[in-house]
Amino acid sequence: MTTIYIRTGIATAHCAIGTTGICGTVDRETDKAVCVAAHTYKGKRVTAWFPKKALKHEHTTNGTNFYSLAKWFKANGWTCTFIEITADSSSISA
Repeated sequence: MTTIYIRTGIATAHCAIGTTGICGTVDRETDKAVCVAAHTYKGKRVTAWFPKKALKHEHTTNGTNFYSLAKWFKANGWTCTFIEITADSSSISA
């Protein structure tokens, strides 16, 4: 299985930065879309489809492919809920 991280948000303020994103695995793939599997904070496994054109590859580190979402991509319906229930946040400040 391919590990994938999709950055869904980023914020900066003075000397701090925060990001949100989904860490999961590629469950299935077609020519035009990728099905990402992730877990909710309660441990439930859920999946959602993302168009390949919406995923902008940033880099690969230790076997994990890092992506950001294209600016034109607007999640709706289940995809929006999937992002809300599986996204993790992290921050760092100096």
